[in-house]
Amino acid sequence: MTGVARPLFGRLLKSAPGAFYYFLLLVLIPWIIASRIYNLEAAPPGLFFDESSIGYNAIRIMETGYDEHGKHYPVYFESVGDYKNPVFIYAVAFVFKLLGASEFNLRLTSALFFGFALLFSVLLIRKIFDGNRILTIYALIGFGFTPLFFVLSRVAFEVITQWTLVSAATLTIWAAFHGRNAEKGLLFPAIVSGGLLGLSTYSYTTQRLLSSLMLVVLWAVYINRNNFKKLLALSFAYLIALIPFLVFSFNNPGIVAERFLELSYVDDPLSFSEKASIFFGNYGVYWSPDFLIFHGDPNLRHSTGYGGVLFVVTIVLFVLGFLHLLLKKRRERFPVFLLVNLTISPIAAALVTEGAPHALRSMLVVYYILLISCYGLAIVIDSRWHHVLKTALLTCLFLAHALESARYQRDYFVSYPARSVEDFGSFDLRSAIEFSLEHRPDEISAIGLPPGGYANIQFYSGNVENPAGIPIAVDDFREPKPGLCLIFHRRTDIESKLDAYSLPYDNFSSRKKLSPMERRFSVEKFNGVIKVRCYEREN
Repeated sequence: MTGVARPLFGRLLKSAPGAFYYFLLLVLIPWIIASRIYNLEAAPPGLFFDESSIGYNAIRIMETGYDEHGKHYPVYFESVGDYKNPVFIYAVAFVFKLLGASEFNLRLTSALFFGFALLFSVLLIRKIFDGNRILTIYALIGFGFTPLFFVLSRVAFEVITQWTLVSAATLTIWAAFHGRNAEKGLLFPAIVSGGLLGLSTYSYTTQRLLSSLMLVVLWAVYINRNNFKKLLALSFAYLIALIPFLVFSFNNPGIVAERFLELSYVDDPLSFSEKASIFFGNYGVYWSPDFLIFHGDPNLRHSTGYGGVLFVVTIVLFVLGFLHLLLKKRRERFPVFLLVNLTISPIAAALVTEGAPHALRSMLVVYYILLISCYGLAIVIDSRWHHVLKTALLTCLFLAHALESARYQRDYFVSYPARSVEDFGSFDLRSAIEFSLEHRPDEISAIGLPPGGYANIQFYSGNVENPAGIPIAVDDFREPKPGLCLIFHRRTDIESKLDAYSLPYDNFSSRKKLSPMERRFSVEKFNGVIKVRCYEREN
């Protein structure tokens, strides 16, 4: 990286005291932090059952060292129909130990992982481009506000740890092969990167395949006489980190691949050509403009329904950077490493038909696109265009990026909560349990819950004050009787069944209060998805 855009924007960022650069940092960093913790427990509204199961198992691990099935510090956590990866759950347990168990602290764990991933990503860009301030600011905006990362930093899904560990591994890979001391043949950075790559296997299910492919790519790109020892050290550290996974797989044959085989077409009785057709069809979906910039993932737990998984500015700069790196006569190893990893990052997602396009399974596509978009911006900065044209272009790019970010966040905090209530499926459950406890019933029963709903009951019931120790159970159905509170989901047929009984009861009404942001934009109060009937005792 040699040239710098000097006029206006460039001069301000490269000025001697660096006042404008540090001013931007003082604006962006608090904005990023505030946008991650503002109304975190309520936007999106209610915990999805995967979040609750993670929180409940984290509480169990924190308090007893055992998961919900009585397994002592397990490698993988069996819950709500599959096996959850351990990195995030153990991290949540640690956060709960320090700060206490709550919806806010459960989701705060994701925000913390996001913070580390952002740090690793920005540090990598600074190292690649010699600390260029324009690219540092762009990286902060890009990684800090990109839609997919924004969504995942505010929900307690384990996938956020994949980005954190892969970004850390990528940073240490750069240090091992391109850093200041790379020519000295030091093995420590390679060992650290191998350990991080191995640890990433425990972050998210798709990473089990992608981590091994990433290791193969490392050998293919960096193999030479000088790098051989580093690659061996990296591979050895990677294999050491895999030991718990290998032991678990040996002791539980078939379990590791069980969920994958349920969702994938790989084991279906199809011809090779049919499977290839499905694979390439799925693979292509992840490169479509509809997924990347227009609509994103149709699942409102993974995308907000406002735009795609990336901003338009990012895609424009990515195309510029991609073409430059692809057509460059003298190819450097690290950009080649990034390009190949970008190419393979949707493979695991393409092997699964269910839910495609699935933003979580293809999250690394977004990571690599953002990295390569920095090369696109570097071309603009290094160009020999007239300074007026360059200044105008840089200014337009940054203003457009800021505008996209602001509009996205306005939609996220104002419109998205109401739009996503049904998709998260537990809004007002905490208030419903508190309402039931206020009636001092003999018992409380949650009946006819959707799949995974029991996890929400487990987590929320453990996070409300219940000094009388009123039992809270989960049942398929209970006949109403005096002194019983029944909690149920309004999307089931439970209410019609309960209407057949003529016992008097008290109804629960939502305690939802509009946030300051929602009041500012005159958002109408929306209803929860949980109902309660507390049957009155006989006098």
